[in-house]
Amino acid sequence: MAKAEARLSGRAGPPRTATERRRAGLSWHVLRAGLTYVGLCIVALIFLGPFVMMISVSFQPTLQFLTFPIDIVPPHPSLDAYIGLFANSPIARWILNSTVISVLGRALNLFASWRAGYAFARG
Repeated sequence: MAKAEARLSGRAGPPRTATERRRAGLSWHVLRAGLTYVGLCIVALIFLGPFVMMISVSFQPTLQFLTFPIDIVPPHPSLDAYIGLFANSPIARWILNSTVISVLGRALNLFASWRAGYAFARG
């Protein structure tokens, strides 16, 4: 009777042991994890693409970024855009203001969380 059932089900041997079932499932999990990581890497490249292009264009001379196709590595990199930015605008002050606000906000949050944590711990 068992042989007839095995023939009908397509299996040609005794039922698999728990270890064999785990090993068969393990290969599927490894394949699924590998495909997940490949997909995540593709998505990361899609999201990093505009950032890389922005950095690349910032090192190109004026109006060279309008050429097609855009060079990822500019043939003649230049810091003129950054020199003009810091010379013609108060961006250094803006960066300092943002840094001060961020540090003070983080310190206030830490202080409030510390006090609340102490109150919760004391019950």
